[in-house]
Amino acid sequence: TYYLEKSEEEKNAARGIAKATQTATPSARGGNRKEQRKIEAEKRRKRADVLNPLKSKLESFEQNITEFESAQTALTLHMSEPETAADATKLQEASHAYQLLGEKLENAYSHWDETNDQIEKLEAELA
Repeated sequence: TYYLEKSEEEKNAARGIAKATQTATPSARGGNRKEQRKIEAEKRRKRADVLNPLKSKLESFEQNITEFESAQTALTLHMSEPETAADATKLQEASHAYQLLGEKLENAYSHWDETNDQIEKLEAELA
């Protein structure tokens, strides 16, 4: 576009026609490339300042979810062992731990979903 603008200016100058934008200040024409890059960099910085903490939070929830799922798998294997299944106390303790992990997992999924929705909403607003 820069090339096309310059070509048009040269054609108009040859014809003796001055464009109104030639007399305008750079900021009136939308600024020069350096100013535009500075504005875009500032937008990216603001976007990162808003989104990065949420993305870190999302990663933390994902890590928790992975840990809870692994722990549930381990407990399932533990409960299926014959010695655990034969001991009512061990089975009840493992079952209770499994239930608590299920609640934590559900809570982590809920927080992950809320945070992900927040990120999507902010990305759309800041685009």
